[in-house]
Amino acid sequence: MTRPPRPKYPSDSKNYHDIRKPGCAHTVRLPEELIEKYVALKNALGSRKSHADVIRFLFEAAEPAIAAVLQQCEDHVVIDSEEIPIVEPEIQRDPDEIVDDEKFDNDGSECSDVDIAWEAIPEVVADSEDDEQSCCMDSQPQQSADSASGSTRMRLTASGLHVPHKAHFFDFQSGKRRKPGWISATLELWEENKNKLHADLLRSGKPLVLYVDCRFDSSRSGFHGTLPVINVDDDRVIEMVTLTRKQTGSSWRIETQALEQALQNLEQKGFTIEEVIHDDNASVDAILTQHNILSSKDLWHKCKNIMSKFKEVLQEKRRSPSEGSVDSAGTIAQVAVFSVAQLRDFCWENGLPTGGAKLALVQRVSVFLQLPEAGATTELQRQRPLKYPELAQHDIAYKLKSWIYTCAKNAAARSDTTPQVLTKDVQNAAEHWAGNHAVCRTLPGQRKCVVENWEPGRDNKYVEGSETHKAVSDFLRKYLTENKMKFYLRARENFISETFHSVINKYATKRIHFDSSHVARLACAALNWNENIRREVRVVYNRNANNTAVRRRARTNRVLAPSTSTWKNQIAQKVFN
Repeated sequence: MTRPPRPKYPSDSKNYHDIRKPGCAHTVRLPEELIEKYVALKNALGSRKSHADVIRFLFEAAEPAIAAVLQQCEDHVVIDSEEIPIVEPEIQRDPDEIVDDEKFDNDGSECSDVDIAWEAIPEVVADSEDDEQSCCMDSQPQQSADSASGSTRMRLTASGLHVPHKAHFFDFQSGKRRKPGWISATLELWEENKNKLHADLLRSGKPLVLYVDCRFDSSRSGFHGTLPVINVDDDRVIEMVTLTRKQTGSSWRIETQALEQALQNLEQKGFTIEEVIHDDNASVDAILTQHNILSSKDLWHKCKNIMSKFKEVLQEKRRSPSEGSVDSAGTIAQVAVFSVAQLRDFCWENGLPTGGAKLALVQRVSVFLQLPEAGATTELQRQRPLKYPELAQHDIAYKLKSWIYTCAKNAAARSDTTPQVLTKDVQNAAEHWAGNHAVCRTLPGQRKCVVENWEPGRDNKYVEGSETHKAVSDFLRKYLTENKMKFYLRARENFISETFHSVINKYATKRIHFDSSHVARLACAALNWNENIRREVRVVYNRNANNTAVRRRARTNRVLAPSTSTWKNQIAQKVFN
């Protein structure tokens, strides 16, 4: 994009320079010092900033004089003046200060935090025959290497446009030069917050019921592993242990060793831990048994795993190849039951071609056997039929998930201490879906089939005594035993830990490996969580109250008070004193 031509107007004063818009008949006159500020600002902001952005910044930077003049020039600004020399800022330095080599760039210029004055004008290269200084906001300014490096270090604190030097960034992070860094300030604030929570819990004297779930910094082969410990009563993080793969030797051992360290820290402070809720992890159970702590597993994970196992073992299981001979088949559908290997063996024994896919083999065998549907072009079933089609027809896997949830909630409401009743209730699902409700009448609780006095065979999903009924009953007795259901008597769910993991992702994402700041970022997540987890509920409403046409399950929504971040101000106070 070429620059528009500029009109030539001689300057009639050495103390004033003309700022004109190309094509305008009027001339705006501006003092020398304002021209210098304008040139410095233009080079500092760069060519990507529009003319309106410069005017807006000048008003914010308390320069209304030059901003009012520039408002008359809407698009371009042309300055006719002599070459403006570079004025280096004078940096006040303590004579007793020890000079650090890290504070200087390669060119000898200091990378300090002092504010450079507006008179620090970078060099502007003339681009016209009369050595006129151009200040077009839509064009890229031509700068020398020295002036470009100097302009990037200008402290425009009023607008936040300052680009920090790399040394300054790491000094602010690690806390060098007799100043505390934000990492140490954050960890110090987290320790203060944690100690305050511990003091409040110790005064209450109640035994602790805790959520634990390990979170890794990567979805695969994580280096950092963090175990947050959350109190069930107020959902606040009271302890957090972070270990690395180098410390444990393997990422598989991070969760168990972090749990041992967290329990040891809490027990040393005088806490009595009654129960720990975790995911289905056998190694965690062994640690809790050593500490004489009650172990409860997440009900959602159990239901999800049982549903997947049921689909794999029963609902999506295919029939095995037929044990009879191929020549005994009477229809094409019966021929399709046989495997490809059996069909090819039959073709080889009878002198037929053995090549092709299963569809071609079925048609070839059906023609050879002269079946009634021989030569039909209809699409045959390429896979073997389901072994238990009734399960897929009624989606028994999803019903089993809901059944386990209901049984566990009922056991928690009854405050059962032994798993016998819960196990009997869960295994009774096979009889209930077969239409036999005799066991339902012996179990506690008001059940629909008992209240309405269902007759045998009503609302059955499969025939009682059938192969499907026997398979479902055997599955429930194998995977839902008393030894496995004893962890779900209290119907605990560990979704609070999963929610806190999503908050950690805001400060320490899994896409970036943080080394020195990883623990501090976790502390930021814990401080934010503890401050906003118990916000006031402002409004409670039904999502579907005003729109009855939408056919979806009604759900209650809550409007909470706005979140706060006073912990950020506390960190800033510690860093900047």
